Amino acid sequence: MKTSNLSHSLSRLYFDRYRWSDDAPKGIENIILNSKNFVLVVKDEEWALSECSTIGNNGYNYPEQVRITNPYLKNFQGTYDLQKDNVLYFENKITLDEIVDYYSEFIQESDITNKNYLFNLRIPFILVSQDNKTVNEFNNFLKKLKDGVLSMITTKDILADTKVFHSETSKNALEIRQYYLSEFYNLLGVQEVKTMKKERLINSEIQADSDGKTYFLDYHDEIREEIVAFLTKNGFETTCEILERGDFNAINQSTDEIK
Repeated sequence: MKTSNLSHSLSRLYFDRYRWSDDAPKGIENIILNSKNFVLVVKDEEWALSECSTIGNNGYNYPEQVRITNPYLKNFQGTYDLQKDNVLYFENKITLDEIVDYYSEFIQESDITNKNYLFNLRIPFILVSQDNKTVNEFNNFLKKLKDGVLSMITTKDILADTKVFHSETSKNALEIRQYYLSEFYNLLGVQEVKTMKKERLINSEIQADSDGKTYFLDYHDEIREEIVAFLTKNGFETTCEILERGDFNAINQSTDEIK
């Protein structure tokens, strides 16, 4: 699993979830999804959303000023006071890239473990002997067995001279991978792959599961609600339509529009 490819694919899912009105900048979704700090600025009957750096901190460890250095936003470059200027500052609690980077590491390690587990299945035991004669006897026995010929090992006291080590395997490797994959998708609010522990799920379990996978979606819905509310307060008619979740959690929900 390549982190960059996965992050890009998931970004497309979220890009398709939100439909902004025509006056919204084209790159707004990428900033909201993956920027740690960004700010919405209203100035001279225009508005812009941009990544920013912070300056100073008050007694609650909250920045006092923000700075925009985006060369494409010439009218908005500069420093803004969060108390005096008409700005709305966001410190993103969690970004899409952070989620992908965290869980992809565990999923990759689980894949490596599963691959080693498959290799170990080819070696159910390991034989260790102190002399070449015994080793040759075993090699001949295994060669004949591979060719479909049944034979016997005749070396005297072979069991006494040979140690048998059973190859270690991880029977829970697949379940561990499924756990991390499920938690990863749950946090994002998309459909996850389940490892079924019993014949069927009861209705309460299905409902509890669907209720539990909304954190990232709900959090980002709230961000967009704040942005639209701030713009509406300042006289703009910008809207953000939230499309049906569909593939996000397999539950049909009505289309909403943030106003």
